[in-house]
Amino acid sequence: MIKGIGIDIALISRFENKSEHFIERILSKEEKSVYLSLNEERKIVYLASRFSAKEALFKAIKKSFDFSKVSVLNKENGEPFVKMDSPNIIHISISHDGDYVITYVIIE
Repeated sequence: MIKGIGIDIALISRFENKSEHFIERILSKEEKSVYLSLNEERKIVYLASRFSAKEALFKAIKKSFDFSKVSVLNKENGEPFVKMDSPNIIHISISHDGDYVITYVIIE
């Protein structure tokens, strides 16, 4: 049974030149490790996609949470998954093209 649906779209350029404080608030330790391994252009897209994913997740679960305590990671095949303390099944899709990233989340 579907318990929640969330969607978010973000303008990638909004995430250029973000402060270290902002990055620490948005990314988990695991995500930050991935972020630091990327080139500057990929860092912007990665940050935008993680922010969008957590916004969509917030809309789907209908309660606030600490963004830095939730990880949105990728399996070996590139498929994203959410790592958080939740009894629910979480489906997530992230896509980016041109200037935007969009994320869709379904909670079972």
